[in-house]
Amino acid sequence: EWITMYKTAWELYRLEQLYPMIASKLREYVQITANNIINNVYQVLKNEKISYDRYNDLLVDMQSISMDVYTLSRVFIQNDSEQVIIYTGADHIRFYADFFQTIGFQLLTYQPYKKGQNCITINDLPLYLDANKYR
Repeated sequence: EWITMYKTAWELYRLEQLYPMIASKLREYVQITANNIINNVYQVLKNEKISYDRYNDLLVDMQSISMDVYTLSRVFIQNDSEQVIIYTGADHIRFYADFFQTIGFQLLTYQPYKKGQNCITINDLPLYLDANKYR
């Protein structure tokens, strides 16, 4: 975990050097998100007698922020393409989508999690990405 935190801090530092406004917005978004998670954990612990699994689930939300900051930093640092596809778990995608919308980006396509639906089909992807270009 120390390596992950180090990599995350380094990528955020690199983002600050290249795009200070985006880095600032990302830090601000992370603070708000982390505070919301901490408040949620506090409320659950205060009001419920919870199982170890439930407690673990709540803490995973906090731990996943590191991955999200790393990924978003890398998305903005890379400069070999204007198109980015992020394919990951539903909670991470929700974090990315919310952040992109917060900074004024338009999402071309977004598939939110639907309970019981473990596979996704993105029918409109060919509208935005020429698959033949990458074959």
